[in-house]
Amino acid sequence: MDRALDTLTGEEVDAEDLWDLEVVDPGRYECHGCDIQVFPASYRKDINKKRPYFFKPKDVDHRPDCGAQDEDGCLQRARSERIPEEQLSRAGFMPNRLVLRAPREAQATPGDGGREAARGHRPARGDAGEADGTRRHATTANTLRRIAKDYARFPYNRNSPLHIDGIAGRSYDQAIRRLKFDAVVRYAQAQVWLTQIAWSARHEDDAERFEIVLSVGDREAGRVVRPYRIRVHWAAWSARARNALRTEVEVLVQEHKAHRGSGKAAWVFFIGEQDAQEPELFHVRDQRLICTLYGEMPASGKPGKD
Repeated sequence: MDRALDTLTGEEVDAEDLWDLEVVDPGRYECHGCDIQVFPASYRKDINKKRPYFFKPKDVDHRPDCGAQDEDGCLQRARSERIPEEQLSRAGFMPNRLVLRAPREAQATPGDGGREAARGHRPARGDAGEADGTRRHATTANTLRRIAKDYARFPYNRNSPLHIDGIAGRSYDQAIRRLKFDAVVRYAQAQVWLTQIAWSARHEDDAERFEIVLSVGDREAGRVVRPYRIRVHWAAWSARARNALRTEVEVLVQEHKAHRGSGKAAWVFFIGEQDAQEPELFHVRDQRLICTLYGEMPASGKPGKD
């Protein structure tokens, strides 16, 4: 599982958000679809090379009405067909809006005490109280990461609704755009930008900023001579937030190097402001508005009927 419920805050967290925590309490998490306990794994960024995830004990089953049970089936089918919206909702996939909430800094006391104190604070479910009793999953994402993952995983569902304040388009395929592959251009409207990281480039960082070089931009003789860049302004971020992004990019590059020729690539999604003087430069200031993804990025499929 790549998501779980934080029982202290009552909010869902992505497994990769664990990189941003100074201390991870293994007893703090539950399945996002029911109340069984799940445990984080591979979250120690200085030791583990895999991306973090959550797992349930082998001798524990999900509750009968838990949508998380549908995740594997949905993901497998999504490679070749459109998934009905009801099933996406039940499994908690493809949130239809991005809402940036104020970050919560509460820390759980390690052990079961923190979990028990937080009982009863599960997030509200969208479309609750359906006539057939089906539990509907919340459709709000708190960071760009959930939206980016589902854009990649559900190519036949990219006409699903998506609203992000200040971003053009009202669906995944309208809101998310790739940067132009072979030229630096001035864009007329804000989008969620998608592109590949230049995995062999040196990505500069200091106390004020982290600059990520991309693999697209002006080309001559087949080579990028003026690449697009993302300048992350992180002076106001916490040390662990800066380390989390740096680690994420490092893991992305390691994954790409280890699987070259596999058809997979090192991707970055971000919402940023294009520089007024240097159109090849984008500025990102909020850590929730940039994330990376390693894998395949299939073209959008033709939407079918649910």
